[in-house]
Amino acid sequence: MRSLLVVVALLVFAVPAFAAPDVEGYELTVVVHDERLEVEAVLALAAGAGRTLELDLSPTMRVESMDAGSPEATFAREGSKLTVDRKGCADATTLRFRLTGSPRNQFSKQRGGFLRTVVGPEATYVRSQYAWYPRLSGDAATYRTVVKARKDWRVRTAGETAEPTEENGLRVWTFVTERPVRDVGLVAGPYVRRKGPGNGDLLIDALVLPGDEEGADRLLGVAQSVFDHYTARFGAVELKRFTIVEMPRAFGVGSGYGEDGYVLIGRGAFGDASWGADLVAHEIAHTWWGREVSFRRFASETLATYATLGWIESARGADAGRKERRRAIETVLRAADAGKEIALAEIEAWGRGMDPETYRAHAYEKGMMLLSMVEDALGRKKLDARLSGFFADHRGVVVEWSDLRRVLAKGPARSVVEQWEVPGIPTLEVTFEVSKSGRRQKVKGAVTQAGTAKPFRLVVPVVVRSGEAEAEDVVKLSRQKAAFTVSVDAPPDAVLLDPDWRLLVRAPRGQVLDAGAVIDEAFQVVNAPNEKDRTKNENAVRLLRELLAAGAGKHEGLCHTGIGRCLFRLGRNEGAKKELEEALRLGGGGPFHRRWIHLRLGCIADLAGKRNEASAHYQEVVASGKGDYTTKLAKRYLETPYDGD
Repeated sequence: MRSLLVVVALLVFAVPAFAAPDVEGYELTVVVHDERLEVEAVLALAAGAGRTLELDLSPTMRVESMDAGSPEATFAREGSKLTVDRKGCADATTLRFRLTGSPRNQFSKQRGGFLRTVVGPEATYVRSQYAWYPRLSGDAATYRTVVKARKDWRVRTAGETAEPTEENGLRVWTFVTERPVRDVGLVAGPYVRRKGPGNGDLLIDALVLPGDEEGADRLLGVAQSVFDHYTARFGAVELKRFTIVEMPRAFGVGSGYGEDGYVLIGRGAFGDASWGADLVAHEIAHTWWGREVSFRRFASETLATYATLGWIESARGADAGRKERRRAIETVLRAADAGKEIALAEIEAWGRGMDPETYRAHAYEKGMMLLSMVEDALGRKKLDARLSGFFADHRGVVVEWSDLRRVLAKGPARSVVEQWEVPGIPTLEVTFEVSKSGRRQKVKGAVTQAGTAKPFRLVVPVVVRSGEAEAEDVVKLSRQKAAFTVSVDAPPDAVLLDPDWRLLVRAPRGQVLDAGAVIDEAFQVVNAPNEKDRTKNENAVRLLRELLAAGAGKHEGLCHTGIGRCLFRLGRNEGAKKELEEALRLGGGGPFHRRWIHLRLGCIADLAGKRNEASAHYQEVVASGKGDYTTKLAKRYLETPYDGD
């Protein structure tokens, strides 16, 4: 049987950032076989360590023997706890274990889905979260890790590394951490290494599976941008190397996980979809919020999601940020509609039995919106100053939501935190009348709130749009109702309530005065598949984009569908792909239009040489069971790739 020898020596350095109550360091020697590990673990004990030690160790790892410096010392197993009684050896400075087992962890419903930890012949990846060696919960130590692996494999774990050497036909890797870390993981596989731009003192590289080098290069550019953005906002981290590690498909194509000095990223992120960049940005944010500053429960996800929002706005503009806030608000509202509202302080740590939808909606999305609203109350510079101070003061410390809350809930932001950290989301309504006032049109109305035990204190933008012109009033609500008046030069097209999606409220963001007429006019062109007239297609795109800007409401998915189909005819395939994917996310406008979306996404994939992706879209059309023109085209392109006919 082929095996992989991994030697991990964890030496102890005097770094006081973390306090290790009983264990100062670990020395591990690990042999990785095709489907199991053999481990020798030596724990260096701190002076005055207790007689009884309770260590974490996965049930899949079996203890073959223990040497504590006395034959009287014993150990006992119960689930994932390993209890050691150091009877007769209180002055001993080490514990030595020999273990064997097969680390394997699956994630998703009923734990039957993605492999997040596995030892196998194709690759080995063990998350630090998984107790694959005996360790104290929450403990921290510096590491010197020596890994011996196949010559055609590359290795990553916590710490900095030099170029590998060779020994007996194996590659020998040495990793050293210059500061304490709590837990270490291990990745080894047939990787190709790609280096990033190399700006500054931080080397950013990627370990990528063969064939995905182009995607890795794209994500390396993203990572550099992300590090620059977060460093400017929150302060610098003490790293010399940071690695993006591509995971096999079994890990989950859209999955991500932050480690110390590297991130594990699913294969799907190495394509050209923007969500891959966003996933990398989120996982890198955990270098600040989760690794440097550690949280017992959920707030690391809140801060990482908020940090990612800021990077998205910086990298892709205000509209991308608006879409991200909207996605978050809609996620929270769906959870509320399902009866899954809780106070932020009641969120459990991930994996402690809390419903995943409840956790996601609050730890990620509601938390992100709360911080976004705090930013609006304070201003970006003041909030950045608070967060960078929090980062500096709490590096190497494990904190709670309450610690972060004390920093946020001051001054103008106090009411934001107090209102939204508990269950309850305001519902807003807007009513108005339009009258002529001289040469101008006067829009006079009111914003009303309901849905909470007492009214929230809100600052609500109200925008009146007339053609390409806009006029705005700001409604300050401290009670149930407040009035507004806006004047415009021409009859208004729409009245928009919080059009930038900056408030976590339930509200009609836009009220278009005649959306149906716009849809009817545009879709006379959209629904004519052989319409080649550029002017007509451009006009349909313009009409639908104006409707989206004004507030399309229930027609939003249909608008993106129409824009995507017209852009495809105009040969603007990249824009068409984005519009059609957004249309699918929003429902597409009905079965007929969803079939056209999949057909055209398949055509775009064929033109890009992505035959497997194209075939998957055509199959979606055929699977609908309809014998219409769209289905006939899909069947044709399944047999012969679309080439632009």
